[in-house]
Amino acid sequence: MIQAMKKFIRLGSVQGIPKWNTRGLSAVDTKYKILDIINLTGTLCGCAVGGAFYLHSEHPKKELIGGGLVAIPCGMATGIATGVLTGVSLSRANATTLGISGVKGAVFAFLAALVFGPALEQYHILQPQNKHRSFIDNNISLRRGFYRSLPQQDKVTACYIWIDGTHENLRCKSRTLDSEPKSPEDLPIWNYDGWHTYQAEGSNSDVYLHPVALYPDPFTGGKNKLVLCETYNYNKKPTESNKRRACADVMTQAKDFEPWFEIEQEYSLLDVDRRPLVSPKTGLAGSLGIKIHFASAGPMPAQWKFRIGPCEGISAGDQLWISRYLLHRVAEDFGVLVSFSPTLARGDWNVAGGEMSFSTKAMRTPGKSLQAIEDAIEKLGKVHANHIRNYDPKGGQDNQRRLTGRHETSSIHDFSAGVANRGCSIRIPRQVAEDGHGYLEDRRPASNCDPYSAKEITVRTTCLDQTVE
Repeated sequence: MIQAMKKFIRLGSVQGIPKWNTRGLSAVDTKYKILDIINLTGTLCGCAVGGAFYLHSEHPKKELIGGGLVAIPCGMATGIATGVLTGVSLSRANATTLGISGVKGAVFAFLAALVFGPALEQYHILQPQNKHRSFIDNNISLRRGFYRSLPQQDKVTACYIWIDGTHENLRCKSRTLDSEPKSPEDLPIWNYDGWHTYQAEGSNSDVYLHPVALYPDPFTGGKNKLVLCETYNYNKKPTESNKRRACADVMTQAKDFEPWFEIEQEYSLLDVDRRPLVSPKTGLAGSLGIKIHFASAGPMPAQWKFRIGPCEGISAGDQLWISRYLLHRVAEDFGVLVSFSPTLARGDWNVAGGEMSFSTKAMRTPGKSLQAIEDAIEKLGKVHANHIRNYDPKGGQDNQRRLTGRHETSSIHDFSAGVANRGCSIRIPRQVAEDGHGYLEDRRPASNCDPYSAKEITVRTTCLDQTVE
């Protein structure tokens, strides 16, 4: 087989000239030798066509052979062109030589194309892309610039954002205002159809939107705003998914404790076919006044994370929900899906969490602060099951899949605490243990938790000595 391949490689060459040994060759022979190598390597250029066809196909695996077929004309043309160049240089070209050279180029291009695309994907040199998303990527800046350039006269738009009846998903709608609002109090109470968002009956479907936090709108620019809202039923009582109201009341009661929070948000980026995807890096959140402590990659494929805080009181929950909204909106521009699911698939995979760091003024004060941390941990251990029910939107069902005791998680059934131990329910950072003051990290909240619920029950348990079911 090897001998046959060597013979095939030499077929397109002019007879009588040694091929792979330049010793003793005349200047003309050496020139021919160089051109012969060009002939061989030039045919491989066809693989670029096949590889590009493969990488930019919506169904790359199905188009693998198609990419090779597209490469054939390129390889054939390259082979014939190089054969002509050789013949002109040596005055030895004929139809047979050129034909064999062209066939050789086509074969090499076809085989190379079959390897080229998959190899680039396998070794992460390039990622397969569909044509639709590539088109969107190339036009994002153009479209945003066009939208922002549209005249608004003296008007301002406010995008009202709220949590729907799933306790996980966000909804939004925009309205036009006559002037720029400076605070949530400057905005009118609005309403929406709660039947479509799983929050009301169709016969009495109006649900009220009460603005509670204001942020610049990075998507439309100018004086336009993003408005985080609480939701209220027809009887003016909070909807079932409005956990913020109770959390804000608790923070007011515990104001003297000065509770601080940092909440980590782990998430996964998926292609439209729900396959893991790499993450775009943006500085969007920081420019909106959202307090990002850090951002980094996670241990699971396509997993990334950032941490909000430290923030006192209710603010960390507000900023986390707005951050989730921003992630979804930015992902739309890139044709990407964002998943906050604690587990992407069954099997031996890392999981996604919403670890929450918590401290009070007593915990942060040098001296006997470590005792205050240990007292809080003891209280948390007594109501472990209650906290688990409040740490994901399905009453603990999502954490059933996540808190298995593997992949740096604790068991959902047992409460534990330790210094620098990420396999415990509560972790005391090594530096905190050495300094004798600081904070504790509750590692039980899931990545899709409602931060208001997690914060409320934590403050009730550790500061107010209240039990929440």
